Amino acid sequence: MRIAPDTAVVMTTHDGELFVARQIESILNQTLLPAAVTIVDDASRDNTLSIIRDFASAAPVPIDLVRVDGSRYRNAKTRVTDSVIHGLDSVAHDAAVEFVLLSDQDDEWLPDRLESQRELLSGRSDALLVAADALLIDANGAALGGHLRDRFPIPEGWERLDPAQRVRAAIRRPFVTGATCAMRRELVPLIAP
Repeated sequence: MRIAPDTAVVMTTHDGELFVARQIESILNQTLLPAAVTIVDDASRDNTLSIIRDFASAAPVPIDLVRVDGSRYRNAKTRVTDSVIHGLDSVAHDAAVEFVLLSDQDDEWLPDRLESQRELLSGRSDALLVAADALLIDANGAALGGHLRDRFPIPEGWERLDPAQRVRAAIRRPFVTGATCAMRRELVPLIAP
């Protein structure tokens, strides 16, 4: 078992009992494990917390559970963003953490996601964030056909855009989903509201 001492995972959950076990398993079955996993749970009322605690008791790396209540937010995206920011804040204070990978509760990672994204970031000191494509699956983990990139295509002419034009393009239409991202810790304070 290989562990990346400079890498952490932040996952958000809310009533995710149908998915969370498969996602935690996929994180713990990586070719390179994170040093720690922080799971931010937003007031789950199902068995999500007990599933997380069961994994935490036997995991080969620490799994930290952070509980929040985002019910004050009317907008679901704002609620999820708040959970992500809580998770990023909790790992960003660890001086050993240089890279952070994001995860949703209903993801299932390919076995080399952490290793390949960490390698991309560590090989490019000018890169603050990398994002991956993803295979689309149903609630049971069966392939639906197609990729996440099909639903969130890269803007046309991206390679020809200067940095300011790229920021404007990204604000107009998202083409990167948070759960496919890995970032350097130094990006965390720049993305927090």
